[in-house]
Amino acid sequence: GDVYKRQELLLQVAARNPSPEMLESAIAAAHDPRPDIRSAAAGLLGAIGGERACRTLADLLVDGSERVRAQAARNLARLEHWRSASPIAELLEDPAWHVRRAAAGALRSLGSVGRAHLRRASHGGSPRARDIARHVTDLPETALGVLR
Repeated sequence: GDVYKRQELLLQVAARNPSPEMLESAIAAAHDPRPDIRSAAAGLLGAIGGERACRTLADLLVDGSERVRAQAARNLARLEHWRSASPIAELLEDPAWHVRRAAAGALRSLGSVGRAHLRRASHGGSPRARDIARHVTDLPETALGVLR
């Protein structure tokens, strides 16, 4: 318990002052069996950036944990990784509402590529995807910080 909580806290603190030397540790933590550690690792990967961080975050979009999937989507958007728009758009169908919300917010912040996915979902997606895509599309720009 205590050791794992400290590891999660260390990853969160590192994300506030990241350096490229932390990349290997962040990637290793992204494969940890504990979802809290994987989620914190996603935050650190989003702070570090770079192609390997983005590839690892893209892999986390299909993680078994809702928290990890949402964190991965938010951090790919933070890194403006528009090439991840399609896999992020798949999360508009996620059973967890907060994952769908994170994915929709990420898509909106990815510019024209992400907005195209939102438009497509708002007109032809499942009811679940349609609802969240319309909700996020209708939000004023100032409200988007809540989704990140």
